Amino acid sequence: MPEDSSPIDETSTAPAPGLPTIEAAPYDPQERLDSVRSYIAFSLIGLLALVVLCSFALLATAHWTHLTLQEVRPLIEVIFSSVTTLVSAATGFYFGVQHAQTKISHGRRPAARSRQ
Repeated sequence: MPEDSSPIDETSTAPAPGLPTIEAAPYDPQERLDSVRSYIAFSLIGLLALVVLCSFALLATAHWTHLTLQEVRPLIEVIFSSVTTLVSAATGFYFGVQHAQTKISHGRRPAARSRQ
């Protein structure tokens, strides 16, 4: 046991002598939300591009696969319309939230929708 033992003041906010202090930035969940939103939006845009390219490839190879346009068209319509809906919803949400955050950061509040 050390000879020079003094009582510990638990209410003190001063750092302990001889120990390094750790300065941590406060956690901001907004940074993570922005990166996840952008990842989802850009991934869905990539998925839409892939669907378009695969549709063209399917039509281009119709001669070798013996598929007719009447057989391929319903498949392309269902997939393309579903993916387009997902992409428009996700990118609209991503850029809408981004636009609202920009207004708030510049001191303006987003316009409230009037109910009629």
